[in-house]
Amino acid sequence: MYFTKTAYMVPLLIVGLGLTVNGYSQSFLTNGLVAYYPFNGNAHDATGNGHNGTVNGSGISGGIDRFGYTNKSFHFAGGGYVSVTPTPLNVNLDYSISFWCYGEKFSGDRAANFLSTGLEGSGCLNIRFVSFQDPQWQFLSGWSPGTPHTGANGGDFTGGWNQLCFVKSGNTVNTFIGGSPVGTSALLAPASDVGSLWFGRHELADGAGLYDLIGFLDDIRIYNRALSTSEVQELYVIECGPRLDLIKAVKPSFRNLTLTTNYQMQISADLSTWTNYGAAFTATSTNMVWPQYFDVDNWNSLFFRLQASP
Repeated sequence: MYFTKTAYMVPLLIVGLGLTVNGYSQSFLTNGLVAYYPFNGNAHDATGNGHNGTVNGSGISGGIDRFGYTNKSFHFAGGGYVSVTPTPLNVNLDYSISFWCYGEKFSGDRAANFLSTGLEGSGCLNIRFVSFQDPQWQFLSGWSPGTPHTGANGGDFTGGWNQLCFVKSGNTVNTFIGGSPVGTSALLAPASDVGSLWFGRHELADGAGLYDLIGFLDDIRIYNRALSTSEVQELYVIECGPRLDLIKAVKPSFRNLTLTTNYQMQISADLSTWTNYGAAFTATSTNMVWPQYFDVDNWNSLFFRLQASP
């Protein structure tokens, strides 16, 4: 008698499961959220609003995120970028943009662009970290000559993962690093929009290099409203705090057993070599459940079979 099951085909059903993080109400997380890019192996918009991104160029690949998970961020090596068409926000209304970043290269005259709706010379919106002036974050809206938005030094770019949040409210932009306010500036000019949004590279810049992000980018959230200071702080706590993960597991069950018959369960990773697992048991019912769960993440595939034993 055989019972076989590949681990990666086991469906996972979760009913009535609620998760809370640090006791905070999280309704604000989706209030006005127009696009969210967790970069979990792709550039899809996780909100379901359809603002999916397109990965462009060879200088971009899956990266390790701030929690140590592989392929849960994007690594930019220069030249590669993510484009979203059309632009998922109105660049001249209120909005908030939050993202996590980790820079790897910071030397020479560089302007690592994280978000761009075009060249700043054309009056577009750009968020970048620069080294050709005092190391600082800049928020550029228009070109008059733009609004430098300062409040971070070089360590905030290359010293490890950091969360940046830019909140535009009317003609004022507030910058937050790690949930803490670091600068407030008045916009000097309205922004324009060439019809798309780029992550990781200066849109329409000639060639690669000085305007490219060298490093990691993750968890980009775009809101069509200005988050409050408390909401920015709460978002940071939620995104950097303790994580609760669910392990995919399977628990074998047996049917149509013959009463008083002895059975031995065996497992295999390749359907060729089988190993006895646990002690043989006597069927006391026609339907029985194995008393142990198997963490299926431990195997690429796992097969079970049940054999009658003397």
